[in-house]
Amino acid sequence: AFERDDYAMITEEHEKRDMLSMSFDDRQQSAFTVRWTQARSLASRAEQARIEQEDRDADMSSSGAEAVKTLLVRKYGSIVAAWNLGLDVHRIGKLSFETFTQALRQQVGYGSGRGADFKKLWFELVPPKAAYIVLYDLDPQAAEVLWNFRVWLLQTFGNIICAWRKGLDPKGMGRLDEDAFVRRCQELGFSGNAVVLFELLKADRASRFVTHDDLDHMATQAWNRGDKLADTVGGTRTGPRAPPTLWPGRTDRA
Repeated sequence: AFERDDYAMITEEHEKRDMLSMSFDDRQQSAFTVRWTQARSLASRAEQARIEQEDRDADMSSSGAEAVKTLLVRKYGSIVAAWNLGLDVHRIGKLSFETFTQALRQQVGYGSGRGADFKKLWFELVPPKAAYIVLYDLDPQAAEVLWNFRVWLLQTFGNIICAWRKGLDPKGMGRLDEDAFVRRCQELGFSGNAVVLFELLKADRASRFVTHDDLDHMATQAWNRGDKLADTVGGTRTGPRAPPTLWPGRTDRA
């Protein structure tokens, strides 16, 4: 029983009771499937509580930029995924101090149980006098890969919408798996590492596809409201048609 995680020995033979003398509730509770389901549910909740306590203990015993990065990778799989799913959830590209610390507390769970020194963390991550934090501050290598790909897309197609619809997904499939994405990048002449790029663009580590939304969330929103060139997202100055130097993922950082 112990080896199959049956700590209450539910799967072992017990003295049988007269079903006719039992109430309806007693009969329900005595059913094997009910008791086994309840026992497994308790075990699952206990295991989840143990994992959450380990995360809280790790949070309590560590601080600083590297500790935060370690937590982000453990929770989301990569810094880029953490940025998209836990920090910059509205996909704006940059976060103020207030928005960043709020996301760390509420989304990531860092510093929620103690008085974390967020100002110290901010100064460790962000250049002096910077008004916001961007992906480049957390993972400059990943930001460079994404930056170089965006430069190439804009130079080749003029805007991100055309880059997806005419370049990467000309058949209109709506999504590309790794093989299809790598093949299209090679056919179009992209010289970077398309496999690494695919992993960075994915919405999360469990996904097997990339979509136009992964490439540029604001451009996707523009397309969905009928703006085929994303002019309503800043036009030629700050939107998906903007020069690469205005992309917030790298602005003022390199």
